[in-house]
Amino acid sequence: MRDELIPHGITLAEDGRVVSAPASPSATYHHRHVHRPHTADDHTAAAAAAADQARQQHETEFDHGHPARQASAEAAAAATVVIADDGSKAGASSVYELLSKRKRNAVLLAAAIASILVPLTDTIYLPALQAVGQDLRADAGLVAASVAIYMLTVGIGSLFWGPMADRFGRRITYAVGSVLFLGTSVGCIFAPTIGVLVAFRALQGLAVAAYQTTGQGVVADTFEPAIRGTAAGLFMIPLLVGPLLGPLLGGVLSQVWGWRSTFICLTVAAGAIIFPMLMVVVPETHQVGALHTVPYGCLLRAACPHLAHKTPPVTDVSLSAQL
Repeated sequence: MRDELIPHGITLAEDGRVVSAPASPSATYHHRHVHRPHTADDHTAAAAAAADQARQQHETEFDHGHPARQASAEAAAAATVVIADDGSKAGASSVYELLSKRKRNAVLLAAAIASILVPLTDTIYLPALQAVGQDLRADAGLVAASVAIYMLTVGIGSLFWGPMADRFGRRITYAVGSVLFLGTSVGCIFAPTIGVLVAFRALQGLAVAAYQTTGQGVVADTFEPAIRGTAAGLFMIPLLVGPLLGPLLGGVLSQVWGWRSTFICLTVAAGAIIFPMLMVVVPETHQVGALHTVPYGCLLRAACPHLAHKTPPVTDVSLSAQL
C-alpha cells in the first residue's frame, strides 16, 4: 500500500530514509484509480445536470420576482396579434395598441358625437316650455320641473352606467342606454299630461347619461395616458357645443311643427344615426373584455420569450369581429 503512493524515481532505505530522488520537481503519483478518458455517457450526464440546474435557477428567479420575468409577465397581459382590414397593428404589446391610430380616432369621434345628446336633450326643449304649458294646461312650475328633473337624473344615471360599463362592457352599456333613450323619447312625444311628461323626462335623463359616462370610459380604454388628455379634451367639445345648438334647433322645430317635434328629432337622431354608428364603429374597448379574445399562444410568447419557438406563430387573428 505504501509503495503505491511513492512517487516515481524515489528510493527509500530500510529505515525510511530517501536514498535517491528525481531531478524534476513535478513528480507524479501512482493512484489506485487510474484516469480514464470521458465517454459519451459522461457528457450526457453532465449536460442533463447542467440543464436541471439551469431550470431550477430559472424557477427560483421567477418565484422571487426576477425583474425580467416580471416585465415579461406584465407584457403578457396585453400581448396580442391583430391583423384586420382597418389597419390594426400586428404584434401589439400594449392594450392601447390593439387598435390602429385611424380606428382610435374613429372611436373617439363616434363617442363624442353620441355624447352631444346629453346637453342637446336638455336645451332643445327649452324654447318650447311655453308651448308645453299651453298644450298640456300646466302651470309654469310643473313645466320647469320637467327640465330640473332631467338634469337631476342625468347625474344619478352616471352612478349606475359607470359600474355597468366596467362590469359588462362598453358596447352592451351603449346598447342598453340607447334602447332606453329611444323608449323614453317616444314616451315624451305622446305624453298626454304634464305628469307623464315629467316622469318620462326623468327616465330620459337616466338613459342619456349612458352616452357621457360610457364615452369617458371608451376614451380611457383607447388612449394611453400620454395622449389621453388631448383625447378627453376633444371628447368634451360636443358637450360644450350642444347647449348652443339645442335652443337654435329647438326654437325652429317648436315654432314650425310644435313642441313634440323636438322629441321626434331626438328619437330620429338616436335611432337612425347615433345607435347604429356606435354599434358599427366602436368595438369592445374594455381592457378585460378585449384581452379575453387574445389567443393564448400570444400571451405565452410574451410572458416567456425563450419558449417562442415552441408555440406556433399567429398569422391571422382579429381582436373582435368589429375591428
